[in-house]
Amino acid sequence: MTYLRVGIAADAATTLARACAIAIRYAAIRKQFADEDKPKDGETAVLNYSLVQQRLLPLIATSYALYFACQELKDLYANYDKLLSAGKTQQAEALLAELHVQSCALKSHGTTISVEGIETCRRACGGHGYAQYSGIGHLYADMLPSVTYEGDNYMLTKQVSRSILKAAKLGVPLFQEAKNAKGGISNDDLVAAFARRVAFLTTQQQQLAKDGWSKNALLVPGWRLSTAYAQYVIVSAFARALPKLAAQLPAPTAQALGDLFRLHALVTLDASASEFADAGALPAQLGSGIQRQKAIADALARVRPNAVNLVDGWAFSDLVLNSSLGREDGRVYEDIFRRAATNPVNELVFDPRPESKVIVKRREGAAKL
Repeated sequence: MTYLRVGIAADAATTLARACAIAIRYAAIRKQFADEDKPKDGETAVLNYSLVQQRLLPLIATSYALYFACQELKDLYANYDKLLSAGKTQQAEALLAELHVQSCALKSHGTTISVEGIETCRRACGGHGYAQYSGIGHLYADMLPSVTYEGDNYMLTKQVSRSILKAAKLGVPLFQEAKNAKGGISNDDLVAAFARRVAFLTTQQQQLAKDGWSKNALLVPGWRLSTAYAQYVIVSAFARALPKLAAQLPAPTAQALGDLFRLHALVTLDASASEFADAGALPAQLGSGIQRQKAIADALARVRPNAVNLVDGWAFSDLVLNSSLGREDGRVYEDIFRRAATNPVNELVFDPRPESKVIVKRREGAAKL
């Protein structure tokens, strides 16, 4: 089951990335209305609107972040399997607890944010997103059952929170203790904020148990702890990947990925700002809502010029995406008309009368484009 959860979490990342590729490419092609700040420029690509950027650009960051976290999880499983195959049972068992809790956390949280993100991509494509030729509908249908594969996501969070509490009791926490931020907001500061939140929620969960909360009542705080832990695992894995990528990639590409990390961390932090505040984990520069909004707006502005290149970086072919909206050459509307004209349904002649005993009257030659 652990191996399958690792695979499901990894699939959640790439499936979300496919939906992002379709939505971003279409949003870059589709033009609607003039920018009210630049009315003389004519119609603008919908991807230039802040409301569209706020919905789609963080999903690019999420797909990359989840991918890097799953790569680390795969490496952890490979190391465990290697030790087990070599007969080093004791060393393998030492990794098992971490492997179990991370696979449960990433499977439950990863599939949830993937499904939600795919639906956001569909809606951002407007009415065309609902059509079969958008290519997004089948991605959602394929990913949706994963929230219950290998354990319902909500129930898996119980295993995660229990594992975290057990490790804390043994004095071997499954996260790095946070350090105080020292000016600015570095990547390390952001990761530290996520770790501090997990530590706070762990202590809070322990206190609630001491206060006599029933096991049933503790399920909701446990779900919050599991979500916080999964987000910490994802953010910290992304942060660790950046130096390695910087050594392998051109500087502009590495910088673009760094911008994605910052966007992902800021958006995730802002969505749970009250928990970070309770934990005393909000950096001073992000203490107010307006400060966080400005930081996110700045991050969006940095990611926007690279949005199409970032989804192209996954190298999904047109065959894989199977989408008119996500075509690499941008010929969206030509492909929509082609698919509509060559649809096999065009060969059928229907009798619309409800009393008719034969609905399909005859077949005719398909229309040619």
